[in-house]
Amino acid sequence: MSQQSAIPNFSAFVFQCLRISASALCIYEYSITIYEERAYIWKAKLSFPAALFYIIRYSAILDAIWCILELVNWPGKSDLIGNFSCKILLRSELGLKLGLLRRPALVAVRVYAITQRTVWPVLPTLALYMVNPVVLLYLGIISQPIIRHGTCNTIGSTDRDTYVICGCRMLDPSCPLMSVVLLTKGTNIAGATTIASNGLALFITWLVTASIVTMRQLSTSKETLSIVLMNHGGIHFTLLSIAAVIGMAAGRNTEVVFSDNIMTDT
Repeated sequence: MSQQSAIPNFSAFVFQCLRISASALCIYEYSITIYEERAYIWKAKLSFPAALFYIIRYSAILDAIWCILELVNWPGKSDLIGNFSCKILLRSELGLKLGLLRRPALVAVRVYAITQRTVWPVLPTLALYMVNPVVLLYLGIISQPIIRHGTCNTIGSTDRDTYVICGCRMLDPSCPLMSVVLLTKGTNIAGATTIASNGLALFITWLVTASIVTMRQLSTSKETLSIVLMNHGGIHFTLLSIAAVIGMAAGRNTEVVFSDNIMTDT
C-alpha cells in the first residue's frame, strides 16, 4: 500500500483534531468564569439584559458542542448522513454562529470594565472583533451544503474504507464575490483579525494588571466584578488566541469529514 493512499484518512484525522480542539477551548473558556457568573448573574434578579446575556452566551456554547458532535462518529450517525441532513447540520451551525456576534459586545464590556470605564480602548477592540463574525456569516450565507462519498485505504490495512464528506461550495463560483479564493482568503482574514483583537485585549489586560493588583493588595474589601474580569482576563484572551490559530489551520480545509470509517468494503 502506497503512502499516498493513506493521506486522505490522515488529513481528515488532523482536521478533526483541530476542530475539536478549538471547540473544546471555547467551552473551557466559559468554564473558567462559571463561579463568578453564578454569583453575579444567576443570583441576580431576572431582567431583559440578563435574559439577553443567557441567550447569546449559551447559544455560543451550544455551537461549540455542536461542532464536536459533527466530527465525532457516534453510534447510528452514519445512517443519518445524506443531502438533507447535511443541509440541516450546516445551516443549524450557521444559525448558532449568530452567537458569534455577541463576542464583540462581551469583550468590549470586559475591556471597558478592566480599564475603569475608559472608552478609547473599547473602540479599536470592538472594531477588530466585529470582522470575524461578519466575514464568517457572509461566507456561510453565500455557500451551499454539498455531500460527497469516497473510498481510501486505511493505514496498515488492505481494506477500502468508505467515508462521507459534508462540505460547502459557493452558490456561483464564477462570481468574484463567491469564489473559492474568497472563501480561503476570507477565512484567513477573519482568523487574523481575531488573533489581532485578542492580542490587543490581552495587551490592555496586561497594561492595567499592576494597578489593579496593587489596589487589591491595599484594600480588604470584597472583590468587584472588575477585579474578577482582571483575574481571568489573561487566561480568557490567551485561550481565544490559541483557538483562533487552530481555527485558521482548520479553515484551510473547507470540508467537514463526518466519518472516515463508516463501513468497510470486503
